Amino acid sequence: MLSQKDITGPDMVPESAIIIYNQSGSSYYLEKRSIKKTNQGYQMMNGVSLKKETLKSIMETIEVDEADTIYCDGIFPSKLLAFKNGYGNESIVWFIKSSWRNLSFSKKLGIKDKQFHIPSLVFKLDGGKLSVFAAKTDNVDKATKLFRAPFHNIFSDGGICMGNAKVKKSYEVNEIMKAYEDAFFMSKFTHLQSGGSPIKGNLNTYLNSNDKIEKKVLLPTKLKVEDLV
Repeated sequence: MLSQKDITGPDMVPESAIIIYNQSGSSYYLEKRSIKKTNQGYQMMNGVSLKKETLKSIMETIEVDEADTIYCDGIFPSKLLAFKNGYGNESIVWFIKSSWRNLSFSKKLGIKDKQFHIPSLVFKLDGGKLSVFAAKTDNVDKATKLFRAPFHNIFSDGGICMGNAKVKKSYEVNEIMKAYEDAFFMSKFTHLQSGGSPIKGNLNTYLNSNDKIEKKVLLPTKLKVEDLV
């Protein structure tokens, strides 16, 4: 596929243009217009409906840079639920089983840094934005119901305030998941986001008196895993 710098040469001439019509943001019509050179310069001719065969031929010539696409090196890990390439809008959905994790807090919260037993978590990375939810099972699948993640720094829709967390850039699925998990667990939890306490009761009080986050305190959402895919 030619790049923009390739079309500046004298031997490159415009041949046709594709016009995209949109109706109410939902329906599209594609039209092809031939371009003819006249004494006054180039002129677009009458439009005709763009045929599927023509569009397919155009798409087949588009070169996708492999470095800009997500890939999995080796066998798909069992924690990976789904991923897709959107060429600028890639997404990955994965989960981690319930486990003991070191959590660190801002001093103003008055919560001691220590290990907590946390429930299973489901992460979604979409266009560079990370979200997280809790689950009451380690056997996560598309039908698994999702709950609010029982942590600070998380909005009611699951979105995470990452602050100044640095995440190593990668396009390999395993490396991406590890990088974002590390960034999440190694950052300091500082404050509640919109929606108030993400558990039944006061989160600060609960974490101060418990080292295991029990399933019974999780707040349900209306989502299942399949809604994230």
